[in-house]
Amino acid sequence: LAGIFGSEDLPAVGCAPGDEMTRIFLKTWDLEPEVNEELIYIPLLDENLRTQTNKVAMQLRADSQNVLLGFEQQKFGKALNFADKRGASKVVLIGTDEVEGGFYTVKDLTEGTQEKIEFGF
Repeated sequence: LAGIFGSEDLPAVGCAPGDEMTRIFLKTWDLEPEVNEELIYIPLLDENLRTQTNKVAMQLRADSQNVLLGFEQQKFGKALNFADKRGASKVVLIGTDEVEGGFYTVKDLTEGTQEKIEFGF
């Protein structure tokens, strides 16, 4: 391979296990982590709140939640439309009011309810 890109030919051996082989290994040895199938979407509503948004995503993932995190800033309406298209059952909202109050809002799209949860960090 090195010779193809202009270097001298070098003998080599390599290994690259794919994600499917890793999944089979984990399943065979009963090591698959339990992941909640319910999708939670966390949009980035304000670029200045990226750190807090990432921390909440990490916290939920540590609790075995299936989290989809937005990487680009979105407006609230577009975030809800995106969550709906992706099949998310909940959306976590983190805005300046939430950060100042020390909580984030979880909007349940299937039930039409929402609740405020204190930051755990």
